[in-house]
Amino acid sequence: MTFLEELFAFVGFDDRDRARLRELHPRLVPEFPAIAGRFYEAVFASPGAAAVLSGPAQVERLRVSLVDWMSSGLVGPYDERFYEKRTRIGRRHVAVGLGSQYMFTAMNVLRIAYQDAIAALYPPGEALAVLRSVHKLLDCELAIMVQHYELDTLVFATGFDAVTGAALAIDIRGRSGVSLRSKWVSGPRTFLGLAVAGFPNMFLITGPGSPSVLSNMVLSIEQHVDWIAECLEFLRRNDLETIEAEEVAENEWVDHVIAVGNLSLFPQAPSWYTGANIPGKPRVFMVYFGGVGTYLQKCNEVAASRYAGFTCA
Repeated sequence: MTFLEELFAFVGFDDRDRARLRELHPRLVPEFPAIAGRFYEAVFASPGAAAVLSGPAQVERLRVSLVDWMSSGLVGPYDERFYEKRTRIGRRHVAVGLGSQYMFTAMNVLRIAYQDAIAALYPPGEALAVLRSVHKLLDCELAIMVQHYELDTLVFATGFDAVTGAALAIDIRGRSGVSLRSKWVSGPRTFLGLAVAGFPNMFLITGPGSPSVLSNMVLSIEQHVDWIAECLEFLRRNDLETIEAEEVAENEWVDHVIAVGNLSLFPQAPSWYTGANIPGKPRVFMVYFGGVGTYLQKCNEVAASRYAGFTCA
């Protein structure tokens, strides 16, 4: 049972309700402009609700959308497209910062407008039955739209310092005492998200410049651990004590990560992917967007070439 079907079952919205609303539709269509006008009068009377509107042009577009919403609500069909249209409205209201209280009060404005119109169109007994069907529908529509306010807390609970925070929480020092924080002052720089030039024998796991949070993290952690273990075996077999990413290889990889990332919209969004949620953090898209398969192939090629891009000694 879908979410919409569950809602309809809960309020008892059945074929009789559908038939009443379809019959109501042609009678109510002439009233739609007046109902929309009444709705936006109420919106403009509330500073909190009106604050999300940019001007007359937007209001006119929204007025047309409201009429379409009223029409499709009465005639259906009540299918996936109907549901998605309502969820888009809910998501949009969350995105523009419209408080959930305005969803309830705005729906009440529509209920009263519907009630007044139905009372003028039907005899009292028949009007009551039609109005009950309308209430069932509006209850379900409201439930669909306000469910996204529950996600508001989840979506914006992003205060964590992603990708680089754990490494920078430690005062890691490389050659000549250079700190990792100073090395990454303009954004993280790594080769393959595994190593950093100037920091010998230091490995990162799912670090910046790897698929990291755009992948299945458990599998990506496993891939990095296996790669590092094989690298250490290589060093032991060849009596080598240090391995360090070369600056040229690091620069080329950083440029590649940025170029591939720019093929997406990720760098343009003020999100934790770019560090926008941490005051003072450099705005850089920190994750490799080229795909896990491509990344794995590159890692394997580096290992097969006796760790090209690394200096071993």
